[in-house]
Amino acid sequence: MKHNFLKYILIRLLYIILIPIIIYNLIIVVQTIIKPNSVPNVFGIKTFDIISSSMAPMLNVNDLAFVKTCNIEDLNENDVITFKTESGYITHRISKINTENGKISFVTKGDSNKVVDIKTVDFSQVEGKFFGKIPKVGSILVLLRNKDIFLLIISFLALIYFYKKKKIYKKIYRKEKRTEYDLNNT
Repeated sequence: MKHNFLKYILIRLLYIILIPIIIYNLIIVVQTIIKPNSVPNVFGIKTFDIISSSMAPMLNVNDLAFVKTCNIEDLNENDVITFKTESGYITHRISKINTENGKISFVTKGDSNKVVDIKTVDFSQVEGKFFGKIPKVGSILVLLRNKDIFLLIISFLALIYFYKKKKIYKKIYRKEKRTEYDLNNT
């Protein structure tokens, strides 16, 4: 009896964790299809997998960084931002804010880098302001963003769900047959 209760709790806990991740990934997949050239977000929050150690020890490789969409007025020196470059996305700290001819740009630098980034960052490149991370989870979400792996996981969960339903219906059917048998033989 205790084994079944523990199994019940573990399955529920797994669903509590997996269902939000699946919903989040469905939203991301749909947004990727609708707007293929922009970073998907949920309620203004974007996630980025950290792929270099330029922000160590604050952000390490495979950390999942959370970035919130922001206005230019929300950004100050020492804020950490994620911005788009020709080669991808970079998450670095603002070391200086430049204002030339009324145009604002940001000088950025990785915490573990010795020098500032060569190019300044225009606000139009900024994806958002860093506000949190989950260590070592980035590689898992990169896998889940792969449509084939995501569909495989959904199929597997559906298979488990239907197997459980079939097992329950079979149990109910047997109980009904047993009751019918008992009524006929008494």
